[in-house]
Amino acid sequence: MGYHPAKIRHFKEYGENSPLGPALISNQMRQSEMKNFLEQFPQFGVLVVGDLMTDRYLWGTPVRMSHEAPVPILKIDREEYKLGGAANVANNLRALEARVFLSGIVGYDDAAHWFRKACIEAGIDTGGIFPSENRPTTLKARIMSTGHNRQMLRYDQESSEPIAESEMASLIKYVESHLEVVQAIVLSDYDKGVFSNPELARSILALANEHGKLTVVESKPRHADYFASPTLVAFDYDQSQEFVFRRVNSLMTDSATIAYTISDLLGAKGVIMIKGDEEICLYTSERQAFQFLLPRESIVDSTGMKDTLIGVVTLSLLAGADFGSAVRIANQAVVRKIGKVGTATVSLRELMQQE
Repeated sequence: MGYHPAKIRHFKEYGENSPLGPALISNQMRQSEMKNFLEQFPQFGVLVVGDLMTDRYLWGTPVRMSHEAPVPILKIDREEYKLGGAANVANNLRALEARVFLSGIVGYDDAAHWFRKACIEAGIDTGGIFPSENRPTTLKARIMSTGHNRQMLRYDQESSEPIAESEMASLIKYVESHLEVVQAIVLSDYDKGVFSNPELARSILALANEHGKLTVVESKPRHADYFASPTLVAFDYDQSQEFVFRRVNSLMTDSATIAYTISDLLGAKGVIMIKGDEEICLYTSERQAFQFLLPRESIVDSTGMKDTLIGVVTLSLLAGADFGSAVRIANQAVVRKIGKVGTATVSLRELMQQE
């Protein structure tokens, strides 16, 4: 089953002369219509390829100051492991009850063990996770204060060296073997080596486009050129500005101008832009804009917000939503996500109960 983008509908267009920007679309949507899209989520399969990370949280209570250095001593109460990087996109998709296949590179270490265990517990297929003798599993470890729900320290274990050609070949072979069982492919680049060779992104996108798959990309600015002709590309505002400056040597500040430039440069049908904790925007190649302000009073933690957004938009588009409807549904999910701590997910049940 291929992806066929629906025509823009259900929205009122404000027009070229609107002070809100060209073709800014209103954000109204009927609840019954949203439910119709959500009910289809479990029937879709999505493959996520990218930089895999293990997020480790050590929760503790400060008991006294150390005599060795001016730092507090924590008594560790508990530890937990969560999926990070591209795996958090996969985890968000799984929470929405899609069938999820994950592919990337890990090391031969404890972090890889924790990573696989977390995938299995989440119901994510791990057949595309390949171990490497040349690199550690990317680990982000956070020391957290239990009483104040606050991060006190973070340390990272990682390698940003390019993956080996044999490892890249394994990823491409895995993608090829799953083209008949997925309807969308998400490419998630955190600049940790998986997409350092442009041939991987180009090969996967060529395969996906040849087989009519929806493709969604989130990339760091220095690799974004590798991802040509995706359905959708997602950037933070600062990253989008940096990418355009690298390409056209012009410092742009207007979000719409930046997004339409990216759309033209990459051949993307849509560009998602996240402006800090304040605003979610989606701009289309047809010069339509959808903008949503986030309720600042509801923000507890915005970590992983983009991953939630990508997951919901991907499945909504597969369900037949146009770009406006898809980002409208995703906004509802993001509002719920930012009210949770850490890289939390939003379940399909939560969205179905949205009033």
